[in-house]
Amino acid sequence: RKVAAKIGMLPAYVGWRDGVLAAGAGERGPLDQVFTTLMAWTIDVGDYVAALPMVEHAVVHKLDMPADFNRDPLTFAIDQICEDAIRAYDQGEDAAKAFPAIVLPMLQDLVKDHDVDLHDEVEAKLHRALGMAILAGADPDNEDDLRQRRAQTLLAYQRAYDINPRVGVKKDMDRLKRELRKTAPTDDQHAPPADDAAGTDTPPSGG
Repeated sequence: RKVAAKIGMLPAYVGWRDGVLAAGAGERGPLDQVFTTLMAWTIDVGDYVAALPMVEHAVVHKLDMPADFNRDPLTFAIDQICEDAIRAYDQGEDAAKAFPAIVLPMLQDLVKDHDVDLHDEVEAKLHRALGMAILAGADPDNEDDLRQRRAQTLLAYQRAYDINPRVGVKKDMDRLKRELRKTAPTDDQHAPPADDAAGTDTPPSGG
């Protein structure tokens, strides 16, 4: 019901929101928390792409979240969006396909561009979500693509685990390692065919 109410109310603020984004820097004031509240609502209703410019605005101009959030805007955004991503990828099928994976590397870019020092728990969650998104985009009928994505996902999971061992990727890492070992190319797969291996300079036998 809360999400439905927010969906109904947000359109009334679109013009004001766009005006704030267009104006850029302004005097700090009580409306700052109105803006970050709208940002949080936009994330709550799943409109992550629309929320990202609001998140960046809040980071650039050092806006505060309302007091009951107890987190800065970027930490809140990454934590909430990654929670939603992990839930969607865990559900698989339609939920995974519906999640806009493009927002995850965009969040990562915000962290890099603005040199934000995230809490370990939240940073690890971002790497886990990125890994899940990489694997979810694999073509199951393309073994090369699947293997590459498994390897990339394993790297993302390893990064998440190194930051926070309790992030929840250990079993998935073990599974990916087993799958990569089973599908590892053998030496025979890279060897040239028997005729080519003999070379063209070998003299013919007999006579």
